[in-house]
Amino acid sequence: VPGRRLWLLSLHNFVSTYYGPLLLRPLSYLRGLRALFGDQTLFCRARDFRAVGGFDPRLCIMEDTDLCVRMHMATPAPHLQQQKQQRLHQPWQQPGGGASSSSSCTSSGCVSQQQHGASSDQSASPLTALAGHAAAAAAALHAWLQPRGRVVQVLDRLSITSGRRLLEWGSLRATYIHMRLAAHWYFGGSPEQLKELYMRLYTDSFR
Repeated sequence: VPGRRLWLLSLHNFVSTYYGPLLLRPLSYLRGLRALFGDQTLFCRARDFRAVGGFDPRLCIMEDTDLCVRMHMATPAPHLQQQKQQRLHQPWQQPGGGASSSSSCTSSGCVSQQQHGASSDQSASPLTALAGHAAAAAAALHAWLQPRGRVVQVLDRLSITSGRRLLEWGSLRATYIHMRLAAHWYFGGSPEQLKELYMRLYTDSFR
Protein backbone atom coordinates (compact mmCIF):
# COMPACT_ATOMS: atom_id res chain seq x y z
CA VAL A 1 0.00 0.00 0.00
CA PRO A 2 1.66 3.30 -1.05
CA GLY A 3 2.69 5.34 1.98
CA ARG A 4 1.44 2.74 4.48
CA ARG A 5 3.13 -0.22 6.13
CA LEU A 6 1.17 -3.08 7.66
CA TRP A 7 3.26 -3.40 10.79
CA LEU A 8 1.00 -5.85 12.65
CA LEU A 9 0.91 -8.39 9.82
CA SER A 10 4.62 -7.96 9.16
CA LEU A 11 5.35 -8.60 12.84
CA HIS A 12 3.16 -11.69 12.85
CA ASN A 13 4.90 -13.05 9.77
CA PHE A 14 8.21 -12.58 11.55
CA VAL A 15 7.30 -14.22 14.87
CA SER A 16 5.38 -17.07 13.20
CA THR A 17 8.67 -18.12 11.65
CA TYR A 18 9.64 -19.16 15.18
CA TYR A 19 6.47 -20.03 17.08
CA GLY A 20 5.02 -22.16 14.24
CA PRO A 21 7.71 -24.86 14.33
CA LEU A 22 8.16 -24.40 18.08
CA LEU A 23 4.53 -25.38 18.72
CA LEU A 24 4.04 -27.94 15.95
CA ARG A 25 7.52 -29.48 15.65
CA PRO A 26 9.34 -28.64 18.88
CA LEU A 27 12.16 -31.16 18.45
CA SER A 28 12.77 -30.03 14.87
CA TYR A 29 12.74 -26.45 16.14
CA LEU A 30 15.51 -27.32 18.60
CA ARG A 31 17.45 -28.77 15.68
CA GLY A 32 17.14 -25.54 13.71
CA LEU A 33 13.84 -25.64 11.79
CA ARG A 34 12.49 -22.20 10.89
CA ALA A 35 9.35 -21.90 8.74
CA LEU A 36 9.21 -18.76 6.59
CA PHE A 37 5.92 -17.84 4.96
CA GLY A 38 3.83 -14.80 4.27
CA ASP A 39 5.61 -12.56 1.75
CA GLN A 40 9.12 -13.24 3.01
CA THR A 41 11.82 -13.38 0.37
CA LEU A 42 13.78 -16.64 0.55
CA PHE A 43 17.43 -17.14 -0.35
CA CYS A 44 19.24 -20.47 -0.41
CA ARG A 45 22.06 -22.21 -2.20
CA ALA A 46 21.09 -23.38 -5.68
CA ARG A 47 22.49 -26.86 -5.08
CA ASP A 48 20.44 -27.25 -1.89
CA PHE A 49 17.33 -26.01 -3.69
CA ARG A 50 17.81 -28.50 -6.51
CA ALA A 51 18.68 -31.33 -4.12
CA VAL A 52 15.17 -31.30 -2.62
CA GLY A 53 13.43 -30.78 -5.97
CA GLY A 54 12.70 -27.08 -5.53
CA PHE A 55 9.19 -25.83 -4.82
CA ASP A 56 6.39 -28.36 -4.98
CA PRO A 57 4.50 -27.34 -8.17
CA ARG A 58 1.30 -28.91 -6.83
CA LEU A 59 1.01 -26.34 -4.04
CA CYS A 60 -0.67 -23.04 -4.83
CA ILE A 61 0.12 -21.74 -1.34
CA MET A 62 2.34 -22.84 1.60
CA GLU A 63 5.02 -23.82 -0.93
CA ASP A 64 7.59 -21.68 0.91
CA THR A 65 7.00 -23.37 4.28
CA ASP A 66 6.99 -26.76 2.60
CA LEU A 67 10.38 -25.95 1.08
CA CYS A 68 11.77 -24.88 4.48
CA VAL A 69 10.69 -28.18 6.07
CA ARG A 70 12.05 -30.35 3.25
CA MET A 71 15.39 -28.54 3.19
CA HIS A 72 15.65 -28.90 6.95
CA MET A 73 14.90 -32.62 6.88
CA ALA A 74 17.09 -33.38 3.86
CA THR A 75 20.49 -33.13 5.51
CA PRO A 76 22.32 -32.17 8.70
CA ALA A 77 24.09 -28.87 9.07
CA PRO A 78 27.33 -28.64 6.99
CA HIS A 79 29.71 -28.85 9.97
CA LEU A 80 27.98 -32.04 11.16
CA GLN A 81 28.30 -33.58 7.70
CA GLN A 82 32.04 -32.90 7.84
CA GLN A 83 32.30 -34.52 11.27
CA LYS A 84 30.37 -37.55 9.99
CA GLN A 85 32.74 -37.93 7.05
CA GLN A 86 35.71 -37.77 9.42
CA ARG A 87 34.20 -40.50 11.60
CA LEU A 88 33.58 -42.70 8.56
CA HIS A 89 37.26 -42.51 7.62
CA GLN A 90 38.50 -43.44 11.09
CA PRO A 91 39.49 -47.10 11.47
CA TRP A 92 37.29 -49.18 13.72
CA GLN A 93 38.98 -50.32 16.93
CA GLN A 94 38.33 -53.95 17.64
CA PRO A 95 37.81 -54.69 21.34
CA GLY A 96 40.53 -56.77 22.93
CA GLY A 97 39.73 -60.03 24.69
CA GLY A 98 41.11 -61.98 27.61
CA ALA A 99 41.99 -64.89 25.31
CA SER A 100 45.04 -63.24 23.71
CA SER A 101 48.37 -64.81 24.52
CA SER A 102 51.93 -63.54 24.49
CA SER A 103 54.94 -65.26 22.96
CA SER A 104 56.59 -65.57 26.35
CA CYS A 105 53.93 -67.74 27.95
CA THR A 106 53.98 -71.50 28.04
CA SER A 107 51.49 -73.70 26.26
CA SER A 108 49.64 -74.61 29.42
CA GLY A 109 49.57 -70.97 30.55
CA CYS A 110 48.14 -69.82 27.25
CA VAL A 111 45.41 -72.42 27.33
CA SER A 112 44.50 -71.38 30.85
CA GLN A 113 44.23 -67.69 29.81
CA GLN A 114 42.08 -68.50 26.81
CA GLN A 115 39.69 -70.60 28.87
CA HIS A 116 39.45 -67.86 31.49
CA GLY A 117 38.72 -65.22 28.83
CA ALA A 118 36.03 -67.36 27.19
CA SER A 119 34.35 -67.93 30.56
CA SER A 120 34.36 -64.17 31.28
CA ASP A 121 32.90 -63.38 27.85
CA GLN A 122 30.07 -65.87 28.33
CA SER A 123 29.14 -64.58 31.78
CA ALA A 124 29.27 -60.93 30.66
CA SER A 125 27.55 -61.36 27.29
CA PRO A 126 23.98 -60.35 28.41
CA LEU A 127 25.25 -57.25 30.19
CA THR A 128 27.56 -56.43 27.29
CA ALA A 129 24.72 -56.74 24.80
CA LEU A 130 22.45 -54.57 26.95
CA ALA A 131 25.16 -51.94 27.32
CA GLY A 132 25.77 -52.02 23.57
CA HIS A 133 22.08 -51.48 22.80
CA ALA A 134 21.88 -48.64 25.31
CA ALA A 135 24.97 -46.98 23.85
CA ALA A 136 23.60 -47.32 20.32
CA ALA A 137 20.25 -45.84 21.36
CA ALA A 138 21.98 -42.95 23.13
CA ALA A 139 24.17 -42.30 20.08
CA ALA A 140 21.14 -42.36 17.77
CA LEU A 141 19.26 -39.94 20.02
CA HIS A 142 22.28 -37.65 20.21
CA ALA A 143 22.64 -37.67 16.42
CA TRP A 144 18.92 -37.02 15.96
CA LEU A 145 19.07 -34.00 18.27
CA GLN A 146 21.97 -32.42 16.42
CA PRO A 147 21.25 -29.19 14.52
CA ARG A 148 20.25 -29.54 10.90
CA GLY A 149 20.17 -27.07 8.05
CA ARG A 150 17.86 -24.10 8.21
CA VAL A 151 16.59 -21.29 6.06
CA VAL A 152 17.92 -18.11 7.67
CA GLN A 153 16.10 -14.81 7.76
CA VAL A 154 17.90 -11.79 6.35
CA LEU A 155 16.97 -9.05 8.78
CA ASP A 156 18.91 -6.12 7.35
CA ARG A 157 16.90 -5.91 4.10
CA LEU A 158 13.31 -4.92 3.35
CA SER A 159 11.06 -6.94 1.06
CA ILE A 160 8.26 -4.72 -0.24
CA THR A 161 5.09 -6.38 -1.54
CA SER A 162 1.57 -5.21 -2.29
CA GLY A 163 -0.69 -5.14 0.76
CA ARG A 164 -3.91 -4.10 -0.97
CA ARG A 165 -5.64 -7.41 -0.32
CA LEU A 166 -4.54 -7.49 3.31
CA LEU A 167 -5.65 -3.91 3.84
CA GLU A 168 -9.08 -4.76 2.45
CA TRP A 169 -9.37 -7.84 4.64
CA GLY A 170 -8.04 -6.28 7.83
CA SER A 171 -5.42 -7.79 10.12
CA LEU A 172 -7.72 -10.20 11.98
CA ARG A 173 -9.37 -11.66 8.89
CA ALA A 174 -6.07 -11.95 7.05
CA THR A 175 -4.49 -13.74 10.02
CA TYR A 176 -7.47 -16.12 10.26
CA ILE A 177 -7.28 -17.00 6.56
CA HIS A 178 -3.53 -17.60 6.66
CA MET A 179 -3.73 -19.71 9.83
CA ARG A 180 -6.56 -21.80 8.41
CA LEU A 181 -4.64 -22.51 5.23
CA ALA A 182 -1.49 -23.32 7.20
CA ALA A 183 -3.39 -25.71 9.48
CA HIS A 184 -4.99 -27.44 6.49
CA TRP A 185 -1.54 -27.95 4.94
CA TYR A 186 0.07 -29.09 8.18
CA PHE A 187 -2.57 -31.71 9.00
CA GLY A 188 -2.19 -33.42 5.65
CA GLY A 189 -4.62 -31.78 3.28
CA SER A 190 -3.98 -32.72 -0.32
CA PRO A 191 -2.81 -30.07 -2.82
CA GLU A 192 -6.22 -30.26 -4.49
CA GLN A 193 -8.05 -29.68 -1.21
CA LEU A 194 -5.67 -26.86 -0.34
CA LYS A 195 -6.30 -25.19 -3.70
CA GLU A 196 -10.06 -25.53 -3.24
CA LEU A 197 -9.86 -23.92 0.21
CA TYR A 198 -7.57 -21.21 -1.16
CA MET A 199 -10.02 -20.36 -3.94
CA ARG A 200 -12.89 -20.30 -1.48
CA LEU A 201 -11.16 -18.01 1.03
CA TYR A 202 -9.45 -15.65 -1.41
CA THR A 203 -12.66 -14.08 -2.69
CA ASP A 204 -11.47 -10.68 -3.84
CA SER A 205 -10.50 -8.83 -6.98
CA PHE A 206 -6.74 -9.16 -6.32
CA ARG A 207 -6.53 -12.92 -6.91
